[in-house]
Amino acid sequence: MRPPIDGPPTIGAPLDHGAVGEWCGGRCLVGVTGDQLISRAQRHDVGVDQLLALVGLTAGRCMICRSCHAQAVDVSRSGGEVRGLICRYCKTRVATYDGSYGPDAPFYRACRCTDRGTEWLIRIQAATAQYLERTASADSVAAGPQHRGNRAILAEIIRDVQARGVDPYNVWSTGSIESLPRLARPPAVARETGEATRRDPPLARPSCARDCQQHDEHIYIACFPTPTIVRDRDYHRGDDMTDYPISHYVGWTRQLPPVKRVAQHGRTCVDALIKIMPGTEQEEALLKAAAACPQCGQQLWYYRADPPSKPNTP
Repeated sequence: MRPPIDGPPTIGAPLDHGAVGEWCGGRCLVGVTGDQLISRAQRHDVGVDQLLALVGLTAGRCMICRSCHAQAVDVSRSGGEVRGLICRYCKTRVATYDGSYGPDAPFYRACRCTDRGTEWLIRIQAATAQYLERTASADSVAAGPQHRGNRAILAEIIRDVQARGVDPYNVWSTGSIESLPRLARPPAVARETGEATRRDPPLARPSCARDCQQHDEHIYIACFPTPTIVRDRDYHRGDDMTDYPISHYVGWTRQLPPVKRVAQHGRTCVDALIKIMPGTEQEEALLKAAAACPQCGQQLWYYRADPPSKPNTP
């Protein structure tokens, strides 16, 4: 699957005009193997045919900057909904805009393919706004009365690209600066770093929203209806390192928003999420060792290691 790359956009140019450039390193979607493509599709619960279709429609390029090859299947910070195919520079750009690096992080300007001049900065912001507008619209259409998942979202994105093209506002061609879409900066949110919110035991603290930006660190709990294998999970010392189904999962993160970390465990973990609260890594360990699930009442300890190997509890 190595579709040809079309000519460079008006603003900026790719390093290599061939299907796979010298800097691709095997990660660009125009050069991945069949097994790698299947793995990415399964990870995000989309069809291989859908990824192939979108790679073809975009000529293998990032849907934002249109200069670099697309390397990532981008997902939203709030719940893991697929948004499109973008390069690693634009992935960092969108993550910065979303607040993953804190509310005061400046708009990410780097891109290997351009001179990053004033006009380019205006256009890359407009292209980011265009991308987020398209994906938000697709998510809304696919959701309906009940969310139908990433396959439905990606199908809407593909239909929109087929109907309006990759660059509907002509950000990288004939669009004048005055006519380009504007990227509204989310308002900065002050985060609580003191101990005032942590005087109560973790489970007694008010729950945080999934996109909470008010605390530096969070603990999250997932309660699965049936035992589930959790991706990218932790293991207790002496535990069997082979993945096995568990009924609960307790994690700690400094990523913002906290649901971004939850989504790395898979969509099933996001769906099973029952509580996010401010808390420390030490408090997370104590919850696993001694607390009961606030939803089902079962113990949160989910390791195969013998109970004597649990952390000491007060």
